[in-house]
Amino acid sequence: MKSVHFIIRPQAQQDIIEIIDYIAEDNLDAAEHFYPSVQRTARSIAQMPRAYPALYFYKNIRHRSVLDFSRYRLFYKINNDDTIDVVAVLHSSRHISNLFNR
Repeated sequence: MKSVHFIIRPQAQQDIIEIIDYIAEDNLDAAEHFYPSVQRTARSIAQMPRAYPALYFYKNIRHRSVLDFSRYRLFYKINNDDTIDVVAVLHSSRHISNLFNR
């Protein structure tokens, strides 16, 4: 099996920073745990990238819950060059159809 690498794109990095800041308002320990959970989630996706569902309105975008933070979703694209682009990390209550209008 080929080795698959992941890249966290700038908008997704900004999403992560905003989420950490938001979580830290109530729970600093949880906030410190969020980024490592995003990394673990991305590594698990890299093992089986097609195992998670595609969005019905953006077929090339897939998603998975962030490990230990099930209300947050990690959105990603699988590229032909053995890379996975993490394009967004959002709370599940956010309207994801606007994901690419940001």
